[in-house]
Parts: sequence; C-alpha cells; structure tokens
Amino acid sequence: MDAQFVVAGSILDLSATSSIYNQFANEITSLFGFHTEPYKRGLRVGLYVFDSLTGNSLLEQVYDRTVYGDVYFGTGQAFNSREVQDSQLGGAVQEIIEQQVADIATKLNCLP
Repeated sequence: MDAQFVVAGSILDLSATSSIYNQFANEITSLFGFHTEPYKRGLRVGLYVFDSLTGNSLLEQVYDRTVYGDVYFGTGQAFNSREVQDSQLGGAVQEIIEQQVADIATKLNCLP
C-alpha cells in the first residue's frame, strides 16, 4: 500500500427520538398556531486516522449533534439526495465533515 495514512469513519448513531405521540401532538397543536417538541434526530459519527506503516492510531474523535426539525425522510430515500442535503440533517452532516477535515489537518500538519 502506498498510503501514509488510513482514514476511517463510522456512523455510531442516527436515531430518531420523536414518537407517534409527538407527531400526533404536533399535528393537533399546529391547528391552534403552536407546536410541541419538534422532531429530532441524534447524529454521532466516529473518525479514526491510522499510520499505515505501524498501524498506530493518530486520531480518534467522536462528533455529536442533535438535529431538530426536518429529520424524517421516506423509506428508500438516498442519504446523498438533494432533499437530505438541503435539510437540517444534511446541514449537520456537512458541519461534522468540515470539523473532521479541520481536525485531520491540524493533527497531520506537523507530521512528516
């Protein structure tokens, strides 16, 4: 292998925390001009960077976000679709990716 580093990642959590009760309550209360708790989804992603020659771990980091609002998508909806990318969930994923890039650059900046 001709790589100096190996970068790996994992989705540790992508759970929706709203219940059928909250969905029904939101529909009823919206008739009166207010909403109960918005829909939310936990987002937890792991990032791992290894030295490819020794296998040593250079970076292990977990990124957590809680996303409110537009977090439910139809069955079979592709995660990389425009609908998901333009949602609050897609925005949170983009924020995590940008933070991961910055963390990797900071960690590897001083290595030969």
